[in-house]
Amino acid sequence: MVFQDYALFPHMSVEENVGYGPKLAGVGADAARKRVRETLEFLALTGLERRYPNQLSGGQQQRVALARALVMNPRVLLLDEPLGALDLKLRKEMQIKLKRIQDQVGITFIYVTHDQEEALSMSDRVAVMSNGVIEQLDTPRAIYDHPLTAFVADFIGDMNFLEGRVAESADGGYAIDAGEGVVVRGRGQPPGGAIVRVGIRPERIVVDRGNGSGTANSARCEVLTKMYLGDQVQLILRLANGSEFVVREQRTSAAPAIDSLDPGDTATARWDEAAPLLMADLQPQKDAE
Repeated sequence: MVFQDYALFPHMSVEENVGYGPKLAGVGADAARKRVRETLEFLALTGLERRYPNQLSGGQQQRVALARALVMNPRVLLLDEPLGALDLKLRKEMQIKLKRIQDQVGITFIYVTHDQEEALSMSDRVAVMSNGVIEQLDTPRAIYDHPLTAFVADFIGDMNFLEGRVAESADGGYAIDAGEGVVVRGRGQPPGGAIVRVGIRPERIVVDRGNGSGTANSARCEVLTKMYLGDQVQLILRLANGSEFVVREQRTSAAPAIDSLDPGDTATARWDEAAPLLMADLQPQKDAE
């Protein structure tokens, strides 16, 4: 196990920390030294053998904690938010290194994290839990693109929700009356007349200046907030029914159209028929564990 705070022995050197497990397990001295040396080389810690934890950077301490676990040749490694104490840049670097290490050692890593992006980028399979119950267990892509519940949809990434009554449902498509002139057309076949909830990812929405034509899959709105995120522009919109939408557009050009919108402007949000995701539940969203 690799702990969130590393839990390195402060009075032991790097070599002694990594060698503690084999020593406790009764591994012979020569075999233990060889195993420790190979593990330190594997994690690029050669040359730091005599240093103590307080003489190491955060990334180095994290690798020592990983080495102390891997030196025991485990079949399964449990990592409890191992990058939580690192700054953002170092955290990104260590995510890549951990993924490579997992590929090289070829064992199962069970990785606990509250960072949704980290879960998606590092995992082969993701389990999203709420109140001790697994709400969905699937590939990262399926978790993001096809969430089964509103909790999963909202917890993994950002999601905009609309709720309304099914006005049409036939031939693999549906229409939902979400009120205030908003009609959502999507793919699926919910029962006619049912009250359902759909989710739309921020990156699946485009925004135009001014009032639109009032067609399906569009909503008139007011721009509340505009945030520049470097490679993206994010808008917070208020729809006529009072709900708020998050819209995130990639800046593929130096001056995308979304740059011309400012707080207070009237706009129209639009999305295509493939964007709405039909939620399987209408239960109140719960806090994550």
